[in-house]
Amino acid sequence: MGLILASAVGAEERFINCEYDFALGNEGNTFELTIPYSDWAGDITFGKRVYIPGTEYGGIVKAIEGDTSKDVIFVKGYTWRGYFDKKLFRGTLSGDLSAIVTTLIGSYGGLFRVADATGIATEATFSDYVTIAEAARTILEPVGHRLNFSYVQTAESGYCEVRVVPAMHLIDGISQDGGLDFTSEDYRMGINHMIVFNGTETGHLYADENGIVSTTQTLVGIDELTGIYVDDSDDMTQTMEAAAEQFREMVNYKSIKATCREIDGIDLNIGDVVSGIDYITGLTASMPITSKIVTLKDGNLSIQYGVGDNR
Repeated sequence: MGLILASAVGAEERFINCEYDFALGNEGNTFELTIPYSDWAGDITFGKRVYIPGTEYGGIVKAIEGDTSKDVIFVKGYTWRGYFDKKLFRGTLSGDLSAIVTTLIGSYGGLFRVADATGIATEATFSDYVTIAEAARTILEPVGHRLNFSYVQTAESGYCEVRVVPAMHLIDGISQDGGLDFTSEDYRMGINHMIVFNGTETGHLYADENGIVSTTQTLVGIDELTGIYVDDSDDMTQTMEAAAEQFREMVNYKSIKATCREIDGIDLNIGDVVSGIDYITGLTASMPITSKIVTLKDGNLSIQYGVGDNR
């Protein structure tokens, strides 16, 4: 995949022959190019664009770092997706999904262009500030869609096309042999009885073996593990609510985390969903892709996916 250098307004200049790393999603939405001193031409400057056409692998140069111990220069910046983490939104959004994304992009202007309408309308209100990435995810995930980024070259410039697309659901169970590596935990060392005290009143919260919190005790004897929550609130109802929130962080849980290596013939993106099975333990999971790392090193291209934690 050829990496191109373009001016700050997108005019194509030349190919860049270097190693690179694009870290997308939860990995930070940044890129890093590694260029030997011997190949440094001095024309990669702040504000210029680097990209692989037709993909989301690209961004704007924001940092340049030299390392004499390695005889290399590191060129860094945010990916196109990364700019959606650097702008906030608060208010109500309504209309077609694509129109909503256009509203979210707002002042970013011509660098991003949103593709055609989806025919799916919705409405959402954000009373607190959220990133536009979070707002988009909150709106799109419930209707099974995600954002797709793709850099488009034009005769004199270029832009990043943002398209609202259905999320891919890879429902055939992927095993560890097929690219999905599991880390699982069945944790039963948590507190299951919390005594709640606000100075004048006493209440009790309980959790069952699955970590479900209620006011009914199911674990007794040697299985009962007790903690205490003390608050000076005059309102016992508020105290119980606050205690329950803390209690849920202390109870038993079952957790499955996974990383997903390259899958032959399938290009996954942030927001796609994979289902997998660990045939040794029998654990199964269905989780969204939350990160993607694309690396070119020593002439070898590799892709590593990260998937959500189901805890």
